[in-house]
Amino acid sequence: MMTTTDSRQTSMRRAGMLALLATTVGAVQLASADVSLPSIISDHMVLQRDADATIWGWADPGDRIVVTASWPGARPQSATAGKDDGFWSVKLRTPRAGSPSTLQINGPDNSITVTDILLGEVWVCGGQSNMEMTIDNIGPGETGVESAAVVKAGATDSRLRYFDVPNILSATPTEHCGGQWVVCSPETAGSFSAAGYFFARSLRDTLGVPVGLVSSNWGGTRVEAWMSKELLRTLGVCTEELDLLQRFEEDPGLPERLAIEREGKWWDHARQVDPGSSATPDWSSDDLDDSSWEQAALPGVWDALPANAFDGIVWYRRTFDVPSGTADRASTLHLGAIDDMDTVWINGRRVAGNERAGTWYIPRAYELASDVLREGQNTIVVRVLDTGGAGGFSSSPNDLKLVIHPPQDADGATDATIALAGTWRTKRGASMQQLGAWPQSSELHANSPSVLYNGMIVPIHRFAVRGAIWYQGESNRNNAYDYRRLFPEMIGNWRRQWGAKPAQFPFYFVQIAPFGYWGENGETPVVRESQLVTMETTPDTGMVVTMDVGNVRDIHPRNKKAVGRRLALWALAKTYGIDVGEYSGPLYESMKVEGERIELAFTHADGLHWRGNDAIGFEIAGSDQQFVPAQARVWGQHVVVWSRHVTEPVAVRYGWDDDAEPNLFNGADLSASPFRTDDWPVITQP
Repeated sequence: MMTTTDSRQTSMRRAGMLALLATTVGAVQLASADVSLPSIISDHMVLQRDADATIWGWADPGDRIVVTASWPGARPQSATAGKDDGFWSVKLRTPRAGSPSTLQINGPDNSITVTDILLGEVWVCGGQSNMEMTIDNIGPGETGVESAAVVKAGATDSRLRYFDVPNILSATPTEHCGGQWVVCSPETAGSFSAAGYFFARSLRDTLGVPVGLVSSNWGGTRVEAWMSKELLRTLGVCTEELDLLQRFEEDPGLPERLAIEREGKWWDHARQVDPGSSATPDWSSDDLDDSSWEQAALPGVWDALPANAFDGIVWYRRTFDVPSGTADRASTLHLGAIDDMDTVWINGRRVAGNERAGTWYIPRAYELASDVLREGQNTIVVRVLDTGGAGGFSSSPNDLKLVIHPPQDADGATDATIALAGTWRTKRGASMQQLGAWPQSSELHANSPSVLYNGMIVPIHRFAVRGAIWYQGESNRNNAYDYRRLFPEMIGNWRRQWGAKPAQFPFYFVQIAPFGYWGENGETPVVRESQLVTMETTPDTGMVVTMDVGNVRDIHPRNKKAVGRRLALWALAKTYGIDVGEYSGPLYESMKVEGERIELAFTHADGLHWRGNDAIGFEIAGSDQQFVPAQARVWGQHVVVWSRHVTEPVAVRYGWDDDAEPNLFNGADLSASPFRTDDWPVITQP
């Protein structure tokens, strides 16, 4: 599996990942004479109100297309499909408010009616897994966090709509992305971005207008994947990867061929070093004596099984009985989701498996031929490979079963189900240290530069939006200092792609939360500082601080309600001009040395106080640059910091640890951003 930073959240809202090389869908569109639309222009959509909204699509070259909106005052607009690509577009001026509307798109050979359109506020929700994390996965488990069931039960707002851009990576910019608009309801809200949903709810409560969310995010991804290749070339980053991407553009089948070749060599090596594969008889054998193996209750991830904290191959075996008269029938083997890869044998015969990366969240359902089973006792063996993370079987007990189907000519007959959950025998095979890293470095993947920009931003960039919210940064920890350059460049890249000036495309983002990062330390504070610098240097941006709503044991903290509401405070105050009181936590402004103490000044500092009795998170240093824990006290809108171990102080840092949970707040109970007063070299700084 991907590491925790790479994220498990992709499974929360997608049935699968698409590797789409640009132009393939476009060719399909142009094969038809009918006028067609992108998926984002469809029933139930929210169009940005009081805007010049682009409506676009494809038709036969030279076709005249007429678009008519039903809202009052709308005039029909026409366009001619391009002679080379059949592309056409028109702009419609949308009113500030209106009842549900329709669009009529007429071409020479067909017409399309788009119904149930609302006019309101549209926001893009971007980033990695903490933005991708759905309502179905928000809790409970952390203090004060509502369960998914409670949130979904209250999700009865039909004027809140959601469009989920499917995971698409593309070597070149593509026009098509799939997806559909979904009306919020208790039945649908579980798949919504949790942070996005609570952001939208706050806007709905205050503005009273429809809100549409366009969710374009992918867990575990770096900012470079969300930027155009032209910009990355200009910045001089990812040069070798961009060169490889150029090869992929010229030969679309190359990534898959390279991946298959590398993975095949890896598995050849694995079969040599794994004791279960190289033994005689090997551990898949029907008659192997497994009585000395440990027992494990399945399903379950390895954190809770004898393979705890192990990455590599683990084998599982058990027997099951097939009723008389059913062995010669076709059947389906269900094993639920397996993290990461699996190979299955029944009665010593290899019958199924998934030995390709990126499938750890997909429930296994293997069709078995009619000659696989035998009457009476059968043996099933599953070899599981986990390349990192928890590993194991992550579904529910009902997902582990063998379903034997009745003969096709047996009217009224039903399936016979054999439960496979329960006690299995298990034994470790080779570890990842023995097997070697899983090969993925040179194939087209979600962190290849520009591939998500091409596949998930370019297809939606014509759709009028008010702005964007963003939660990402964990995956850029290894170039945390350069993130202060890359992240603002990405924001500008998006604004140019939408053809918007900064004030026309506000961008509000989340500073990454505390997390332990497996005992490492030092990179995360630099990411947070880079995010703070981005807000300070990039116009029409705002940053939400989450130092008080993280979870140092979980990189995906569940309290997304606080995150969404804090994002909404920025939008309401700065984009919509509404007096919400305070919208930001305290931000460091300046310092001065007063003898053995340093006095710090802050903005957004009305009601400055500690949450708790004493200050947490302050450090102080002299000219030797050795920081020690410091004492601190609030003095109006200032904080005074000192330590008896530093008599000539020079610098202060606050919240400067990966898993820091400092406690400085303002009167609105918004947490202060971590900061440092020094400019001494930090980790990842060139």
